[in-house]
Amino acid sequence: MAQRLIRLTLYDEKISSALDRLSKSRKQSMFVIEALRHFLGTEEGQHLLLALTGSTSPEEREVPKSESECSSKEGRATSNLDDIFGSKNA
Repeated sequence: MAQRLIRLTLYDEKISSALDRLSKSRKQSMFVIEALRHFLGTEEGQHLLLALTGSTSPEEREVPKSESECSSKEGRATSNLDDIFGSKNA
């Protein structure tokens, strides 16, 4: 399973409070992943992802909505989230 380290600067008190509460039970990452999955399942989330990544081709627009769509027998396929949060290999 891939691991990502994300550094956040929070300005929204509700988000900060929710993450503070989740840190006590060590569930922050699960919550963030579920929130991203939910957001990317919406039309607004798809548009924002396209805007932030500069994607224009149809295959770049496709974002899996569930883990079952990401998985294959050979292994896990990469998604647009991997491109955003992954490290750049030159």
